[in-house]
Amino acid sequence: MCVAKQAELARLRLRYVDCGRKDEYALDIGARILVGRMREMGLATRHEEFDDDHRNVGYRYAVSLPALTEVLEV
Repeated sequence: MCVAKQAELARLRLRYVDCGRKDEYALDIGARILVGRMREMGLATRHEEFDDDHRNVGYRYAVSLPALTEVLEV
């Protein structure tokens, strides 16, 4: 990943990636690769995998939204 992209990612207060382990589009594999590369750059990244696929994932907001609110400025 280029240095400019690394700098942009480093500015983020939260790097959060989630996926379903049974994703029909293999986005779980892509998520693992992306998170691995960000961690290789020394960027802390929260990665959640759920035992589901690509659909009906609204319940995941119970995990992602609290993580987001922790880093938002009031």
